Amino acid sequence: MKNAQKGFAPIVFLIIIAVLAIGGGTYVYTQKKALVSVEPIDTQQIDSTTQNKSVSATSTSNDKNNTSVNIQASTTVKVVPPKPKVNPIVLSEVQLKYKIKKYFSDKITTCGPPAVYPSYQDEQLALFSTIQANTQEFQEIIKNLNLTGVTNFTNEQKLKVVAEHNSLLAISLTPTNIGYTFQTRTFTEKPGYNPIEEIVEGTISKSGSVTVTKRTDYPYGCPVCLAKGTFISTPSGFVAVENLQVGMKVWTINNQGEKIEVKIAKIGKTPVPDTHYVTHLKLKDGRELVVSPNHPTIDGKKIGTLVSGDVIDSSEIISTSLERYTSAYTYDILPEGNTGAYWADGILIGSTLK
Repeated sequence: MKNAQKGFAPIVFLIIIAVLAIGGGTYVYTQKKALVSVEPIDTQQIDSTTQNKSVSATSTSNDKNNTSVNIQASTTVKVVPPKPKVNPIVLSEVQLKYKIKKYFSDKITTCGPPAVYPSYQDEQLALFSTIQANTQEFQEIIKNLNLTGVTNFTNEQKLKVVAEHNSLLAISLTPTNIGYTFQTRTFTEKPGYNPIEEIVEGTISKSGSVTVTKRTDYPYGCPVCLAKGTFISTPSGFVAVENLQVGMKVWTINNQGEKIEVKIAKIGKTPVPDTHYVTHLKLKDGRELVVSPNHPTIDGKKIGTLVSGDVIDSSEIISTSLERYTSAYTYDILPEGNTGAYWADGILIGSTLK
């Protein structure tokens, strides 16, 4: 019995070991399985995710492209369209001259006989119709004289228009690519002193902007001398006034009215503005003389005051006219002696240099 029990015990022991072995293996397998177990992958989800990423990338790319397009579109939209082209202000020459007059406070020197001289009033009044025919200038003049609307002008108003016209002539304009250059004579008044004159040069734009580029003192006043080419009587014959020199001999008269030969004591040569006018005298005996209106006669009268019917050097004047002077200088001489008289184009006159 005891032997039977001894034989049974090892068998039981083996069965227990076997059971433990099988159970442990199952446990290890289960744990390993748990460790390496991975949830099944949903390929459709992966494809969808990938596709979404692709779409997202594409979308991002498209967004960038759209951004670029939008920026371009925005740039195009935001660009301020160019303003309509505005034509620059372009003034007429008459308007530009008034700009210059205003710049110098209307202190423009005008040489020539004033309209009050009886011999020139008729000519000045006749000139009114010529000025009136130039519509552009005439309208500017009457506007500046506050005569707009006047239809029947009095002689006084006509003379004012002519005087204004003459003041505009005292300003010379030369066209350039950007406007004009100008030259005129101005004066500055100082109490107790004679007016100080200058020749002023500068530029003016087409819109009327004035720039002074040069000022030159002008101590000569208005020219009162002979025209270039006037012949002076000398013992050697007739000599053009511009060719005479100090020390050369000319004919004059003494206090007794006798014709005598003397030397030239002084020579005068005066610069002339573009606006200078001279008087053209015609005598009944055929003699003629072109001279500045303020030049003196032998008895001290101004030639510009003479009228038809007056007598000069023993001959009657048949006409006087005012002409634009085109040379650069006027000329005069002073003979030695007490009278200062000499013959110019055969007419006995006085000297401005005495």
